[in-house]
Amino acid sequence: MKKFSKILATLLAFCSLATGAFALAACEKEPQEQTGPVSDLRGTFTYNASVGETSDATKFLTVTNDQSLVDVEGQKSWLYGSYTPFSVAYDWDNQFNLGTPHHDPAQAGQGRRVAVMNYRINQQLRLNRDFTYSYVCSVIISNPCQWGSEIGRLEASVTGTFTSEAGAGTAHTVSLSDPAGGKLSLYGISSGGATDGYYWQWRVHETPDVVQNYDYADCFDAYAQSEVYRYVEARVVTVDTENNSLADELFDPYLFNLMAKYGTY
Repeated sequence: MKKFSKILATLLAFCSLATGAFALAACEKEPQEQTGPVSDLRGTFTYNASVGETSDATKFLTVTNDQSLVDVEGQKSWLYGSYTPFSVAYDWDNQFNLGTPHHDPAQAGQGRRVAVMNYRINQQLRLNRDFTYSYVCSVIISNPCQWGSEIGRLEASVTGTFTSEAGAGTAHTVSLSDPAGGKLSLYGISSGGATDGYYWQWRVHETPDVVQNYDYADCFDAYAQSEVYRYVEARVVTVDTENNSLADELFDPYLFNLMAKYGTY
C-alpha cells in the first residue's frame, strides 16, 4: 500500500511540473499580432477653448438678431438669436460692459447693457491602430459673470473610421467618416419666467431636448437632415503629434439660436 502511495505521489508531482511548464510557456508566448493594416497615426488629441469669458470689452461675445454681424469670416463676437426673448438678451447692470462696443442703442437708451456670453469648447479625438476613432466633444454656453449660470449645452460621443495623411512637420490631416455609433444630445434654454430678455434668470434644461442616436446605420439619410448632424458629420480635421492637439472648428454662432429654438418660459 505504501509503495502504491509513493508511486501515486510521484505521478502527481510530475503532472504538476508539466502543468506549470505549460502555463509558463503560455505566459511567455507573444500576443497575437493584429491582422490587416495598422495605422501609423494613433493616440489621443485634444482641444479646449473659452470664447468671450474676458474683461476685455473688445473681445466680448454677446447676442444679436442682426444676421449680417455674425457672417463676418473669423469673427467671434456675436451669437445669433432669432427666437424671443433669447434674441434680445440684455443685462441691467454689469461691470464688464463698461465701454463695450457691443451696445445696442435701443437697449442702451433704456439703461440696458449687453448680455456677455461664454462659449466653452472641449474636444477629445482618439485615433486607434485599426483605423477607428472615438470622438467626445461638448459646447457649453453660459453667463460668465459672477454668479452666472449655464444657459445651453451640446454633448456628443461618437465612433467611426478614419484615414490620414502626413502634412508639414508633425501635423497630419485626418478624414473622419460619418459616425457609426454613439449619440449627440442638445439641451435648450429656460428663460426662468423672464420674457423681456433679462438673461440672469436663464438656465439650461435639466434633460436634453434633442437626442440623436447614431447606432443605426440605416437611418443616416434621416440624420443628415437633422439640425445637430453637422457637429459630428464626416469632415477633415488636423492633429499635431508634437503636442497632441486637435484643430476642428466647433465655434458656431448659430448654435445659440438652435438652443433657443427649444427654449421654454
